[in-house]
Amino acid sequence: MGYYSSTVATDDINAFKNGDYEILLLQCGNCKSFNLQDYCHQIIFYTMDYSFIKYKQMIHRCWRLGQNVDTEVLVLIHKGTVEENIWRAVRTKKEMHDLYMSITHMTEE
Repeated sequence: MGYYSSTVATDDINAFKNGDYEILLLQCGNCKSFNLQDYCHQIIFYTMDYSFIKYKQMIHRCWRLGQNVDTEVLVLIHKGTVEENIWRAVRTKKEMHDLYMSITHMTEE
């Protein structure tokens, strides 16, 4: 196993933005403090943790309100693996978040 510092991640992100890389692999834990909305419009989650917040934050690295370009989000899940359970938990948290936001929006009107 190797150590992957935030400096290396920043260097890779900058290289991706400059067109040196066609693909940028990041984990949700590395999804803070950078913006890719002008450079990347497809996200593929190949592994996840149980955090809906990290999942949502990673999407918002590539998509912002008012953006004119759609962002495609794909989640790779192999049936019968822990990834299936993780995705089920994240999806449930997303549904709870969406429900709360819709209720909050209705009460503000």
